[in-house]
Amino acid sequence: INSIRSFFSETFRKKGFIVFIVSLFIAFFFWLLFALGETYTATLPFRITYQNLPVGKIAIKPLPETLHLRVEAVGWNIMRVKTSRKKFPVVIDISHYIKTDVLPTSTLINSIEFRKFQDFHILHISPDSLLFHFDNKTSKTLPVVPVFEVSYGSQYGQSGPLKFSPHKVEITGPASVINSIDTLFTRAYSF
Repeated sequence: INSIRSFFSETFRKKGFIVFIVSLFIAFFFWLLFALGETYTATLPFRITYQNLPVGKIAIKPLPETLHLRVEAVGWNIMRVKTSRKKFPVVIDISHYIKTDVLPTSTLINSIEFRKFQDFHILHISPDSLLFHFDNKTSKTLPVVPVFEVSYGSQYGQSGPLKFSPHKVEITGPASVINSIDTLFTRAYSF
């Protein structure tokens, strides 16, 4: 162990080693500076913000939350988007697409703006289309039926009826789904 300590202490005392390490960091910095100045292709996730959702309607299936954009840009701009704490949402106005139910995402290429970044070119958007299936929003109060199995040890038994709460719950969702439900069952439990 003493020989290892003496090796490292002698190495760090030598000015040549320190100069080498500093030079290595400077070379890495300039390499990074030039490398990020080049144009690259990358796939970046962007959060979707929906505007003007139809009143009194609800999506039958959850709307997608992100789009993946394949972009071509300078490395600095790609790195800035990837490391930024601020999220840059893609805003979609549903009122423009409510009649068609389908939005080919390729039509969004010209409407997506990168105001803070220059030279961003969108090559592809995934998924290739967004589906908007809306139904009337409705609510319904349903009875809750517990699903359980009780087993007792020897010389133990039930002294009265089992109680649970709540007996009823109100659910809200698409009418086509809500109208097909008449009872809610709990998860199966064994006691």
